[in-house]
Amino acid sequence: AFVLPQSRSDFYQESTHILLNQLHDNFNQYKESAHKRRVLQHLALFAQDNASQQQKNDLSLDYEIVVEQIRKILPDLNLNSETDTQSILKEIVERSGLLLEVERGDKYQFAHLSLQEYFAATALRDRENDLIERFENDPERWRETVKLWCGFAGNSTNLIEVIYQEDSLTAFECLADAQKVSSILAERIIEEFKQKLAEANSDENLARAFGAVASDVRERGRGKVVFEFLENALNNSESLEVRRASVKALSKTNLPQAANILFRYYEDIDLVDARLALINMGDIAVSLLKDLAEQGSETAMRDLVKIGTPYSREILNGLLYHSDENIQRLAALNLAEFTSLNN
Repeated sequence: AFVLPQSRSDFYQESTHILLNQLHDNFNQYKESAHKRRVLQHLALFAQDNASQQQKNDLSLDYEIVVEQIRKILPDLNLNSETDTQSILKEIVERSGLLLEVERGDKYQFAHLSLQEYFAATALRDRENDLIERFENDPERWRETVKLWCGFAGNSTNLIEVIYQEDSLTAFECLADAQKVSSILAERIIEEFKQKLAEANSDENLARAFGAVASDVRERGRGKVVFEFLENALNNSESLEVRRASVKALSKTNLPQAANILFRYYEDIDLVDARLALINMGDIAVSLLKDLAEQGSETAMRDLVKIGTPYSREILNGLLYHSDENIQRLAALNLAEFTSLNN
């Protein structure tokens, strides 16, 4: 059975393994998924390195370039570049779906940019200095690759230390993915960003970074420290700006326990951000709003409409059979609104 991994890097590793090795296994010509993985790593690194030479939003590679690059890597895999290039490309495209044929075969691209970034990160697994150099030359292009690299590197301390001098926010985000990093360095970065929490109100990237780090709430983990800091800031800070920033950051974790904390402030007129944040958390918040809606809260029903998911509709639909006729009427009105907004 496939158990959802905790880290992004592990998720991509497990998912791509299934797509390259297990899916259609009886029909695969290339039984060694490592061969196809190495081809994808090579193409991803080439695409990342040459992205600036392409149009900004064009993630594709010309067919001729793809063939040329596959020919280059196959001899290293003990495969014949003359006879195996077309067949391994076809198998990757048709059997895994990780690489897509676009524009009637004139171009190829990864199914999603994050896959390209992941395979580029794995291509540089043992080339830390090369990755650092690439990040320094083009931080925007290599930011996600750096974070993914931290997810499977033996020790990310040196890389994060260097990144910290260049881009402290990216270093903070790396803590969300890093498997191993010096506790002294991690604490220094976390302490710096604790002082910046209020800025998350106007800085979406900072709010997402807090959410990413805080979402790993394993016992004694870095994320648990940040999560507890956010909860404490929300509960005890005398600064409304800090409390509002805590709400925003907690909502970015997409954790049920964060939704539970925010729900305590759902009806707090001095902190309406909590209610809005819960709406943005979608289905995670629906089960919390259900109890209020069943008690006749029109606000909760309206917020279920705003969430607009099948689950929120199911809750509203169930209220049509409530024993209280007034609640039935409110549910019917909100279901009509739901239908008009979501059709």
